[in-house]
Amino acid sequence: MAIKKIAYDTKHLAVCGITFDSEAAALKHLPDGDGGTDTAGDHYKIFDVDYDPSTDYISSYELNAAGTALVNPFAGKTIAEQTTLVEQRYESRKINSKKGIKKHQIKILAKDAIEALAWKINRAKDIDAVNGNTNALRAVYQEREDIRVKSNAAEAEVAAMTSYNDVCNYDPKAYLSA
Repeated sequence: MAIKKIAYDTKHLAVCGITFDSEAAALKHLPDGDGGTDTAGDHYKIFDVDYDPSTDYISSYELNAAGTALVNPFAGKTIAEQTTLVEQRYESRKINSKKGIKKHQIKILAKDAIEALAWKINRAKDIDAVNGNTNALRAVYQEREDIRVKSNAAEAEVAAMTSYNDVCNYDPKAYLSA
């Protein structure tokens, strides 16, 4: 084993996959923010790691909770097992990222649908004032509540998905308009 410099990309949540003998070498070879070299981009952190390529799959390393060091959460496993676990971690992150996008889309669509009912509230108030009851206003408020319930159900459906393709193919507009 030897102490090596390993760069961690905080933007992509992954090590760069190459070890370096010095920080200067790492800074020279990592891409900068503009795609060039000579100075690493701001999203790289360089760490000293006691790295043994015979027992540690380099892509297994991740930032510790404090953000001060790289750790191998799969230490003690074979390289093949570590490789599989890294692939699963990557897939999980990809799915969760896409889920976040879909949930945001659902929230925006629900917000827009609720805002589109504003005119109905004013109209319902007028109708209720003439009729001496609150039936029309209650019906509009129920429409708003139905949108919220449908939105929550759509978010729960997305949260339960385990396949990247399922998340990608989910159409919030179709679900909310049904």
